[in-house]
Amino acid sequence: MKKMIAVLSAAVLCCGALTAPVFAEEEPAKEYMLGDIDEDGEVTVTDAQLVAQAYVTALVGKPIKLTEEQVARSHVLGLEEEGCLYLTDGQAILMYSVNRLAGYTDEELKDFFANFGSSLSAKDLNGAIYSHE
Repeated sequence: MKKMIAVLSAAVLCCGALTAPVFAEEEPAKEYMLGDIDEDGEVTVTDAQLVAQAYVTALVGKPIKLTEEQVARSHVLGLEEEGCLYLTDGQAILMYSVNRLAGYTDEELKDFFANFGSSLSAKDLNGAIYSHE
């Protein structure tokens, strides 16, 4: 009986050594929409909160926790100055998410960000200079 278990164990180990390694394919990089700061696939109130929190953090001179990619997606109004965050972008994200909750479709909101900030300039936005941790 002991010999049989030993032989079976040896056979299992040999089979394991003969198997080809399996390599996982790299997943394609996900692309998130403008305003989707938390990368959950939707623009929500949480995204607006993240922008507002990062803005206040930068305003008091502390490093923000957002990545450069997240900061780039926060510039929903298209008025971007190198190294700045804008609270107005957070407000636009909030308005967008509230309108979605009110029943507007994605198609109806397609040009929302472009129209929201069309009359603003970077000077009107009072950007906060940020740094990273």
